[in-house]
Amino acid sequence: MAKPIKILENLVLIIVILIGLFILVFPVYYTIVSSFKNESGVRSWPPGLVPFVDFQPDWIGWDDIIFGGVFHGYSGRSTLVEVSSALANSLVIASVSAIFALTIGSFAAYSLVRFRFYKFGGNIGISAWFLTQYLLPGIVLVIPYYYLFKMLGMLDTWWALIIVYTNMNIPFVVWLMREYFRALPIEIEEAALVDGASLPTIVFRIIFPMSAPALASVFFLAFLGAWNEFLFALILTYRRATTLPVVLAGMASRMGTFWYDLFAVATLSILPTLFVAFVIQKWIIKGLTLGAVKG
Repeated sequence: MAKPIKILENLVLIIVILIGLFILVFPVYYTIVSSFKNESGVRSWPPGLVPFVDFQPDWIGWDDIIFGGVFHGYSGRSTLVEVSSALANSLVIASVSAIFALTIGSFAAYSLVRFRFYKFGGNIGISAWFLTQYLLPGIVLVIPYYYLFKMLGMLDTWWALIIVYTNMNIPFVVWLMREYFRALPIEIEEAALVDGASLPTIVFRIIFPMSAPALASVFFLAFLGAWNEFLFALILTYRRATTLPVVLAGMASRMGTFWYDLFAVATLSILPTLFVAFVIQKWIIKGLTLGAVKG
């Protein structure tokens, strides 16, 4: 009797995993496929899902973005400069803010684990404060940030968004890395101290190398959060530092909606995150066991 129940449990688990995988993968697949459709193909029902079977691929969206549609019989304004500029802005802002957040947050997390603080509610109070900052709705901070950067002359600059995204991701980094550092055996650090190692040596040559999988995972999540952020990018930028989500939203509101253009730009916005995930996938997979005891 136990064996059929075990088989049923495994079957239910497989079904749940497949449903979750479909929910995660299908929107990405549909976006990429739809970037190679024309307007009628995008609007057709039921939608075509398999190229050369359900529909004939058409690169009008990519032609429209890169060449202004000249290869499809009309001449318009290419959005390549606008899209490439927004892509570069997003890459720089997301990467730099993720590095800053990871650096500051990791040191803060290690301090909360290995040192005892007596002010501001102690370690628990400081950790709770970080959590409240992460739970604070972004809309509450938009107006203060706007007036602050306006007074400093930093509106429509990379640094405005880098500062915002760094502050936004630091609490997230602190809480994740805090749990990871807490699971690391303190005996390793004590042995290094006995051997004459200084605290900076322990942190940079022992703790951080041991934490590479967790650091890579947290970096990717911080990068992803900054890459996809829309609200602050919309309010704090208007031309030079505009990011890809803002450009994508703007394309949907100018002179109607050309869905093949939107799908092409959306596909372009997916590629950098896939590339970053591919480069650090080895550490991300190891980092999925965040907080597990190291042997």
